[in-house]
Amino acid sequence: MDRPRVGPPTTDADPAGSAVHDQIDEVYRTKYRRYGANIIGGVVNPESRAATIKLVPER
Repeated sequence: MDRPRVGPPTTDADPAGSAVHDQIDEVYRTKYRRYGANIIGGVVNPESRAATIKLVPER
C-alpha cells in the first residue's frame, strides 16, 4: 500500500543502550513517584521499552 509522505525521509536509529534506558526510567520514577507504582509501571516496563523507536531524518 502506498502512502503519501508527510515529512522528510527517516530511518530507524539503533536503540540506546540499557544503561541509558535505566537512567531515563529512574528519572521518570523520581519525577512521578507521587502517582504510585500502578501509573509508573504502565510507562516504565520492558514492553514499553521494546516499543520505543527513534526516527532520524535521512541526510
